[in-house]
Amino acid sequence: MESTSTLSPVRSIALALTLAAAMLAAFVAAGSRHAAAMVIWCAGDPAILVNGNPVDVTVSVPLDQLRNIDDVTVTYHVPVNANVALSLNTGILFREKVVIVKDQPATRGLLTKTAFPVDVTVHTHGSAFSYGVTQVALGGTRLWSNANSATTFHTTTYGLLNIWLL
Repeated sequence: MESTSTLSPVRSIALALTLAAAMLAAFVAAGSRHAAAMVIWCAGDPAILVNGNPVDVTVSVPLDQLRNIDDVTVTYHVPVNANVALSLNTGILFREKVVIVKDQPATRGLLTKTAFPVDVTVHTHGSAFSYGVTQVALGGTRLWSNANSATTFHTTTYGLLNIWLL
């Protein structure tokens, strides 16, 4: 199921998470030993809310590669009984697609550590380049992961809640 819609009641919370993640990514990128000098990063920030768990993946690409990006697809793998209440897509500088796949085991109980596999694919018509992925979630925040546009980046983040919101 592909989703790119925005729900107004929770937009301000999601926007706050988005800004916090973007600022965090900028600080981490500035301090990264692998970053080239004078690289300016542009970030896209698709976020979802799954059973009460905010799951936010920021994709940061070098400014000079924007013209080579056709789109970025972020695929969230969630439990088969998941309630996905929010899909916020803030990709202004490059097109982002959010795909939600319900292919993980069902979750039970109020507090349950739940794995959310995430795949990030950068579709480009230019040569391969490095980019960064930052994940923000209740049970699994990773500040910066190096990725390459030549392959799909696979990661897993975690949630702690199992609250049916709708």
